[in-house]
Amino acid sequence: CLMQFGGTTLTALVLGQPPGWLLSHSSITSLLIAWWLTFFSPFDIYWKLISLPFISKSFEIVCSFFLNISYAHALTSWGMDKVLFNTFHLPTQSIRDSIVLALLTSVLSSHGGGLICDFLSLYSQNSFQIRTPTCLRNNSRGDNVRVNLSQSFFLGVIYYIILNPLKFFEWDSLTPSQRSLGHTVIGFLCLVLWLQSQLFS
Repeated sequence: CLMQFGGTTLTALVLGQPPGWLLSHSSITSLLIAWWLTFFSPFDIYWKLISLPFISKSFEIVCSFFLNISYAHALTSWGMDKVLFNTFHLPTQSIRDSIVLALLTSVLSSHGGGLICDFLSLYSQNSFQIRTPTCLRNNSRGDNVRVNLSQSFFLGVIYYIILNPLKFFEWDSLTPSQRSLGHTVIGFLCLVLWLQSQLFS
């Protein structure tokens, strides 16, 4: 839950909104099914199946592909769109005009869950242990997190430019067609980054 919903939960807290997954009938159900399959499926069928050598690599690739789709969706729909298409709060216009808030929510929504897990040492410990995230320490283990955060930031900048909320550029601002174009561009760039990671890892 922390890794999958942590980022969008942080965004909701920043914006003073209920996290979207609390309002969804399918999100928690999906995670509960995955948890049940992993730990309680009869005779460990699921775990044994995905651990088979010829299946495990394919399963890992498929999971990472859908994780990238989720990443693109979190950065746009669950992140920056919550600011730029804000209908929840006053002052609506001030929230919409904040470049910092728009970029912060795109970064938080896409990689905030990873930051929380890193902060609680869930990647390296069996129990909670609060410590400085690896991305803020000068070591190689933090490089991955720094790269992910940098990518989120620059993808957020690209999405922000496409939507043009402050009308810095000559094209339209915050239209449905721009939103669709932005989602497509960010999705395509995430796919390119995913392919690069698969080919060069």
